[in-house]
Amino acid sequence: MAVAPPIRFPASNGRVVGWAGIALVGVGAVATLADGWHDTDPVVLAFLLTGAVALWVVVLRPHAEVLDGQLVLHHPFHVVRVPLAAIEDVEVRMTMLVHTAHGRKTFSPISRTRRAMVKGGAPDPLNNYQDLVEERLVGLAKDARDRGDGPGAITRAVQPFPVALVVGLLAVSVLFGLLR
Repeated sequence: MAVAPPIRFPASNGRVVGWAGIALVGVGAVATLADGWHDTDPVVLAFLLTGAVALWVVVLRPHAEVLDGQLVLHHPFHVVRVPLAAIEDVEVRMTMLVHTAHGRKTFSPISRTRRAMVKGGAPDPLNNYQDLVEERLVGLAKDARDRGDGPGAITRAVQPFPVALVVGLLAVSVLFGLLR
């Protein structure tokens, strides 16, 4: 049996703000170094780098994907794995709620705006990303149950790399500040 390629669902908002923030950090770094080297530059650059990494972790990193028969929800500092067969319903509101056979709800960075929620209307997966995500995940869950896949366990794991990166950079920034 062929292995299905992963299906990636990026976060539905905040991408432009995240990249704009990282660009502003770059401008700040160039501005810091533009007038020559000063004693405070390592502190400023360390805090700018910490800010850029924080933007990446919180705004750009979160996404959802379907991989190996599981819905994998990447949050800033942890990953939740939900077997597709355990998914009973998917509802995208201010955040994506995944209702499971275990009676649990898990959340994802895919969301609707308040305006879109008030407007309502019939689902339109061809023109609306959130409707497409709902329909696709509910369909994949139904296919998994039809194949006889069991609901399995929902797992949550801390991702050590982003945690270590943010904590380490923050510690270096504070250390530079104290040594100055």
